Amino acid sequence: MRKSILLTVFAFFVFFSYAEDFEETPQEQQSTEQQQITEQTAQEADSGRIVSKIDFIGLTKTRDSYLQLRYKKYIGMRVDEIDLHELETQLQSEGVFESIVIDVIDGTEDGSSPTFDEDGNPTARIEVSVSEKITFIPLPFAMYSSSGLIAGGMVMDTNAFGVKDTLMLGGFFASTSLTGMGMFSKPAIERVRPGFQFFTSISKNTPNVRNLKNEEVLDFENFAVSCSLGIFNKIDKFNTFGLSLGFNYLKNDAEGNFESIGSATIGSAGLAYSLSKSDWNGFFMSTSSINLSASLSKYFELDDEASLASVVQNYAAAFSTQKPFLSDRFRLLAQVSGACVVAPEKKSAHIAEAKKRSAAGVSILSGDFKTDIIFGGTAGFEAALATFKFGLISLIGKYEVVWTEDFSKNLAFYELDDVEFCHGPSAGLCLYLSKIAFPALSMNVSYNVSESYWQYSFSLGMSM
Repeated sequence: MRKSILLTVFAFFVFFSYAEDFEETPQEQQSTEQQQITEQTAQEADSGRIVSKIDFIGLTKTRDSYLQLRYKKYIGMRVDEIDLHELETQLQSEGVFESIVIDVIDGTEDGSSPTFDEDGNPTARIEVSVSEKITFIPLPFAMYSSSGLIAGGMVMDTNAFGVKDTLMLGGFFASTSLTGMGMFSKPAIERVRPGFQFFTSISKNTPNVRNLKNEEVLDFENFAVSCSLGIFNKIDKFNTFGLSLGFNYLKNDAEGNFESIGSATIGSAGLAYSLSKSDWNGFFMSTSSINLSASLSKYFELDDEASLASVVQNYAAAFSTQKPFLSDRFRLLAQVSGACVVAPEKKSAHIAEAKKRSAAGVSILSGDFKTDIIFGGTAGFEAALATFKFGLISLIGKYEVVWTEDFSKNLAFYELDDVEFCHGPSAGLCLYLSKIAFPALSMNVSYNVSESYWQYSFSLGMSM
């Protein structure tokens, strides 16, 4: 208390000692008035200027025609109607630019003389100077975690053909799996055209399933082929709707606990909705989003039944927010998410649709845990520890909670026990490279307080 009083007295002393320095002279008052008039004149000029074109300078791979199509909505708008920070955020969200500088230039190319549109309104152009990221990446990667080692390689192009198409081809191996995959996607352009994504994979696995106590409860051999096609439409800058169709072929051969894991051919159809709003502050792209999805799966040619008349239902939801706090280098993170599988009559083959810990956004459970229902929440922070010319290192800390049904075994069927609760902390480090669009290195460790075990992961090149 005494210390606070002394500090307050000292602050008043300093203020009144220098109060005369804050009094404006007549010349300073006149200068201030002139500055206010200049700012008012500039605002009035902005309110009348019409954007006639957008110039993109520094493009090396991205096509100007794509960007003109993507951002043509700004043509014809008044300058004062355009939030340049929002425009920068949208350009950063493209994921292909390392640096962005935006200027508004009046009149001719050098701004030396005014220009007007056909209605006599003064015009201006937006000049966007960029440098591009590396988007074609032959990418080896490795990840070591509590579940074992995963390594492989991908050939990725996140700006294929210069129009933001994404092309990926590669594979990976682990002690329990060998997988090859391919993907091609074309982004949706708001109010112009829908986008689509095609994905296919083939794998041979020997999965093992663990329960909440991190004990192995099931292992079996599995050969799988899958294909999916998704079509999505961005109706405005925030909202996207999607439709997906899928095909899966599963051939399973159980070992140990189960008499059999049914093989099946599966057809599926689903709907999805997302609402997302992002903001770029120079350190982080912070995003608040809502994601909802629902799908139906039809099983054919089950080993233990000729067909399954009813369908299996899948539901998932995720709500997340990331907000800068106190400083641009520090942001708060929060997420609530969950998923469930509803099968009128459980069959062993339905394990193909069982949910993993990622459906709840948590890391305190085993990477091999599976269940039919899981809900979780996380709250924490991410802080930029150091920035370099080549990128940024950040520290992430969270506390995680999860409600789920534990996995147990019962011959040819699998059963789930009552809902259980787990919680615990997690922490990690990420290295983001400015030249590429995803973490180049990440480390994470978490502790399940309820069941008393650790989980950890280290990835180089890309997280799986």
